[in-house]
Amino acid sequence: MCLEDDVLNKPADEAEAKHMLSRLQGRAHDVFTGVCLLSGNGQRTVFSDQTRVHFRALSPAEIEFYVRNFSPLDKAGAYGAQDWVGMVGVTRLEGSYFNVMGLPVHRVWEELAKLGLVAV
Repeated sequence: MCLEDDVLNKPADEAEAKHMLSRLQGRAHDVFTGVCLLSGNGQRTVFSDQTRVHFRALSPAEIEFYVRNFSPLDKAGAYGAQDWVGMVGVTRLEGSYFNVMGLPVHRVWEELAKLGLVAV
């Protein structure tokens, strides 16, 4: 996850989680996911996906509520799009919601189809 030129990994503690959320609120940031697929015959496919996430301005009380009641320490950028703060704070996504969740499923499916490993 990137905010301007800064990479936001998982926060070390609640103070860092609050700081990250304070930086993200009212702004847009980018979520990147890299994927490597390796077939049983050794064929390798590598790709990445990017999603732009827009957050509304959050109050200090909202940030405090989220950090106190959810689990921001195990999430890059201190938030999960599927959590409360994602539901009330994310105003728009440009790209894949599932990429923000951690795996761009649509791209995985497309690449597996190109390899002939899935069919409908």
